[in-house]
Amino acid sequence: MEIIDTELFRKNLLATQQYCDLRLKNTVESVAHALRTINQYNEEALFSYELQPGNEYFETFVSVKWNINPIFSHDHSLYYKLFNSQLNYKKDFLNSTIIQDIDFNGRILISEIDMTVVDGASEAMSKGLIDLNDCTPIDTWFYMSEDEQNRYLFSWIPEPFVYLANEAVAVNCIDCIYWYEEYEF
Repeated sequence: MEIIDTELFRKNLLATQQYCDLRLKNTVESVAHALRTINQYNEEALFSYELQPGNEYFETFVSVKWNINPIFSHDHSLYYKLFNSQLNYKKDFLNSTIIQDIDFNGRILISEIDMTVVDGASEAMSKGLIDLNDCTPIDTWFYMSEDEQNRYLFSWIPEPFVYLANEAVAVNCIDCIYWYEEYEF
């Protein structure tokens, strides 16, 4: 993984933490909806939702269905475009009023977005927090990096959702989602 630009990392993390905190105060949606409030790209909905019935292995949950799927897109830069678009939206929404001295409870999750297996286990076990592509909700994205083999998407997971992300990490068969342990709060 390339070296992280610490200043940009912290700046984007703080904006994302504040955005997620504000959005969670006003939501009664499903887990899948809660941190996917940014749902437009080029005037098209990024995703829709579908109720998945439970079975002996997992409970009923709301599934995320990408309308513009960055995994299967011929445009390799689509993740970057979506990343930049959502980050700009959050910063505009916060209107440059990012408060520096606030503590947020949660953890940072990394998704290796080029290593996913579309098996649905992480989505089912996280009740839709992690999607079918093993990707975190778009509102939580705050940093991207890459190396010669992969792209890494860093996401802020607020405390109420950490246990669900843990479930996804535990069942992910190729370990393409995992906790970032280097950042100290």
